Amino acid sequence: AAGGGRTRDAIAILNECLTLVPGHAATLERLAVVHARGGDLESALAFWRQCRAALPDSARAHLGVGRTLLDLGRPAEAIDPISISTRLAPAFALAHQTLDLASQRNETWLPWYHSIRGSSQCRQRSRAWLGIARLSWVAA
Repeated sequence: AAGGGRTRDAIAILNECLTLVPGHAATLERLAVVHARGGDLESALAFWRQCRAALPDSARAHLGVGRTLLDLGRPAEAIDPISISTRLAPAFALAHQTLDLASQRNETWLPWYHSIRGSSQCRQRSRAWLGIARLSWVAA
């Protein structure tokens, strides 16, 4: 784990906090971040999901779930929670950027993405298509 002993110490302290205040969203979020930075993405995902359950209207929690799924190489699963994040906080630029990244990494989109990627004339059209595709994911 990155940080070695400091990471273990942080996890121990945060886990102790959870025993004192079970389901505390800020503590769950910190645990997710510490685990992700330490390379334990499955644990990070579990804590992000608990954080999202504690705060279902949190754009950050939904983005955390989606970003971790993306980091785990599961872009198709990442799109839904990231889309929810963009709906909950329309001005959250990081959520929109992450949604674009997840859309590009989703293997069902790759042939289309690679076909238009090199064409400078298609940049505006590709943004429009990504917007339409994003709407279709939201509606689904």
